[in-house]
Amino acid sequence: MIKLSNTDACVLPGGVNLNEFQGKENNVVCIAPHPDDDALGVGGSLKMHAENEDNVFTVFVTSGSGSPATGGKRTPASLAALRQEEAVKSMRIYGALAGIFLGYEATDAREVKTEEVTQDIFRVLIALKPVRIYVPSPFEKHPTHIACLQRTLEAIYRVPGFVPELRGYGVWGDIFAAESELEIVDITDVIDVKRRACRAHESQCKNTTRDVAMAGYNHYIASYNDPLVAVEGTRYSEKLLIMNEIVSRPELGVDVYARNLALKHLHDLYQGDN
Repeated sequence: MIKLSNTDACVLPGGVNLNEFQGKENNVVCIAPHPDDDALGVGGSLKMHAENEDNVFTVFVTSGSGSPATGGKRTPASLAALRQEEAVKSMRIYGALAGIFLGYEATDAREVKTEEVTQDIFRVLIALKPVRIYVPSPFEKHPTHIACLQRTLEAIYRVPGFVPELRGYGVWGDIFAAESELEIVDITDVIDVKRRACRAHESQCKNTTRDVAMAGYNHYIASYNDPLVAVEGTRYSEKLLIMNEIVSRPELGVDVYARNLALKHLHDLYQGDN
């Protein structure tokens, strides 16, 4: 089994041995800053991977123990345990084989234990060598999401000769990029599964109804992805950022990469009006 730095880290369900999946050509990994970001951001895409018999794994970077959604009625330890339990239920719904719970706190990913977080993500990636990785996009407004993207990129760069398909997803922000940089995934057939996967995070959906909001966002993407063309039968879509450029050009950095994407999007948009 992969040896992780954090003593609180675990792999659930407990009977899954990640070593059995080394060298598999159909491994897919989702990096989730908090338990529920996977379901909210790419629950539909992950379900479709599972239906395609891909091996889906989710890495939960932080425990989610600082969530304000429960109004401070739980201790950090009990909230972390609850969110882990909810995440396992959610994963089973969308079809992940296992979750790797790194157990860090938000400040660890952002500033306190950045090297440990990067190393643990590196150990997962070098073991599974996933063909595709889902990460928060560089346009997320949540600082922990951006930190987890940075830690993931640092881990990818450490794996010799590793060039995975990297896709950025949004939870706390839209994605600003030219059409050529986007992948729009029709999740109409699995939207009910995604809803159930999101609702499995009861502690987070009780007061904020994030499951309803995300379904509405996915409906918006499907309806307004192209203002001139409506795809018949497509009612729900996930918008993904194709991030292969930053995989091959680590010198860019997340901030420069995001700025270049946004500027290109604006340039193409206004050039089209001339």
